[in-house]
Amino acid sequence: FQPVVSGAVDSAIAFASGGQSVPFTFSAGDVQATFGAGGSIGFQTGTTAGTVQFTAKAGSLSDQHSIAIAPTTVSFTGTQANRYTGNIAVEISGFDNTRSAGALSFTFYDAAGNLIAPGAISANAEAAFAQYFTISESGSFRLSATFPVTGDSSEITYVQAAFTNSAGTSTTVRTSLQ
Repeated sequence: FQPVVSGAVDSAIAFASGGQSVPFTFSAGDVQATFGAGGSIGFQTGTTAGTVQFTAKAGSLSDQHSIAIAPTTVSFTGTQANRYTGNIAVEISGFDNTRSAGALSFTFYDAAGNLIAPGAISANAEAAFAQYFTISESGSFRLSATFPVTGDSSEITYVQAAFTNSAGTSTTVRTSLQ
């Protein structure tokens, strides 16, 4: 694997059987290799942009094929929001295959879907994400943010977040507060 981000590793890039290599058989006259009992084997591409290179070796022969994993905007795998006395807690999980997330914004809405003043709350988390991704073995993350609330927090019904990385901006679904 050759990551777009220099020095990045991603242990999630693996064959479905586990690991980054898999045995196969190829007998005289065969036109397709056999992986165990089947003619193919699945693999997962992980959460990091780059190029996955496959090399098949049979005796003294070898062949290679590469698959590019393009940089994309942040992908979200889960969003949860909880209302407490005096604050709102938001948890977002996802992955950033560019490992370059930075600008964040959080927008809160009432039950009718109206924007609650003062509007989007923005933060620059570039340094925090950069530090996190230097020790992470993938582009996956889980972010927790707490917002103090002055006044009646029961008027806040939904939250939506936007994350910006080097590939662009992506937005979570509107999430109902619990």
